[in-house]
Amino acid sequence: MQLTHFLTVFLLPSLAFSAPSKVPQLPRPTGPHKYIGTHSDTLIDTSRLETLGGPPNTHRKVVVQGFYPISKPDSKSTPVHYAPPLTLSLLETEYQIPPGTLSPLLTNSYFQSTPKPAGQHLTPLLFSTGMGMPRCLYTTFYEQLASEGYFVVAIDHPYDAAIVEFPGGEFKPVYSSIPNTTEANFESVVEKYLSVRVADAKFVASQLKLLPASYLDLSRLGMFGHSLGGAASAGAMVSPSPIKAGINLDGTIFLYNKTSVTDYGRKFLLMGTGVHNSTGDETTWGAFEKAQKGWIREIAMQGFTHGTYTDIGSVVLALGLDKVLDMKDLQGEIGTVKIDRARELITTYVKSFFEFALDGQKEGLMGGPNKKYPEAVFIK
Repeated sequence: MQLTHFLTVFLLPSLAFSAPSKVPQLPRPTGPHKYIGTHSDTLIDTSRLETLGGPPNTHRKVVVQGFYPISKPDSKSTPVHYAPPLTLSLLETEYQIPPGTLSPLLTNSYFQSTPKPAGQHLTPLLFSTGMGMPRCLYTTFYEQLASEGYFVVAIDHPYDAAIVEFPGGEFKPVYSSIPNTTEANFESVVEKYLSVRVADAKFVASQLKLLPASYLDLSRLGMFGHSLGGAASAGAMVSPSPIKAGINLDGTIFLYNKTSVTDYGRKFLLMGTGVHNSTGDETTWGAFEKAQKGWIREIAMQGFTHGTYTDIGSVVLALGLDKVLDMKDLQGEIGTVKIDRARELITTYVKSFFEFALDGQKEGLMGGPNKKYPEAVFIK
């Protein structure tokens, strides 16, 4: 659940790596909305004190970043960078790649504080990251869903993520306080951070009503997350909750694995890998499935690993590292499925689930196996 050390294999080849001749950029999303806006904000929960780090008796702060369709960007604006400077620097240091390697990387999103959805009420989706991971590492998924017409809210969990930079400079950056774990304390540590994540998600959900009513349809609120963020998606749906549907991307479900989150017509999807699923080495999903009172599905993506559910592969391609690396060395981190294909599978199945669970469309891909996507094997 900690940050995957995918870049350690970059060390030797990247020392001689020269930056690409053109500015690197994430792959363009393919949805019908051509332009994507983004905006970050700090939300302060005055009902909770910080329990994970920092000065005593301070209220819990959460950083959120929205991604949503806009009509067009301002004439002089350019796509924003992949992450704030300190976050990029930390990732470069953590994975021993040359300083400045990540800093040129652009997204496809333009800074714009309000969405312009052409008269639509957008369906809002919350996202929670893997344990210790900053929100930037899933940007390709946010952008694809925004291009499909969703309002995605990525949550940075302070003192959990490796670093959280607060927009505007009002507060100093904070770093992860996750302690070293042993077999004896691992579960208790994870459950402590998970409980805070769930409270963060419910708080963020409550703040969406402060946006102009014309932007969002809050009756169709969904949530998805990777690894511990997937467990947080389940926990945030425990009643009472405004979240109507959730997805767990390859995460063990702590605390809530014997709790139904699918009461009252709500729905939940488990997406794992060929090894990590309820018929493989995942011991919590079977109990979770048995506890559900409503709609639940489980899909094992063949050829995936845990890191496939991140931007790792897409960043490799954007930076041109595929030209200097033996990509077979990365298969343990990003799987054997081609990078573009893996991203297509993830976003297609996430979109299909939310169209069914929130937007009232037919089951579609959620109905069972599909010849176009043989990698998606239905376990349940």
